Amino acid sequence: MTTKLLAVLTNRLFVAGLLCCLWVATDANTASAQALTNPICTTKIVKAPAPQPDYWQNSGTVSVTNIPANTMTVSTTFQFERRAKGAFNWTVMYSVGLQTTPVNGVANFDTGFTTFTPAPGAGEEFRVYISGYYVNGMGMRTNIPPAESPIRTPIP
Repeated sequence: MTTKLLAVLTNRLFVAGLLCCLWVATDANTASAQALTNPICTTKIVKAPAPQPDYWQNSGTVSVTNIPANTMTVSTTFQFERRAKGAFNWTVMYSVGLQTTPVNGVANFDTGFTTFTPAPGAGEEFRVYISGYYVNGMGMRTNIPPAESPIRTPIP
């Protein structure tokens, strides 16, 4: 009797473990499907009333799509960058981290506008580089492939 009971319990634990592994493997296989879509960097000048000086602002937006149904949170980091005219390397201005709960497999992010200095020079370029990850219902973190916005040149 004891041997039979032990065999049944072992079989049930094996099946439960197998189902759990299949669920995790399925979640891992869908990781490549998540995407940071439509990354946008907006750079604008704000005209202040005289005698105050005008000032410049940046904002970034992105959507994360194809998020698995068991996802608890999605996190992103927006890294705002600028590059002088003719330069090869980008300089990080500042970063903004955001977190949200996805709805129907989508998470939308908007940093709002942040004032920056110094003002852009002629031909200077701006972009936002975005990285992120999601955490599923089992607490496992999965990275999402990074994306960057189209380059903006506010003063040609």
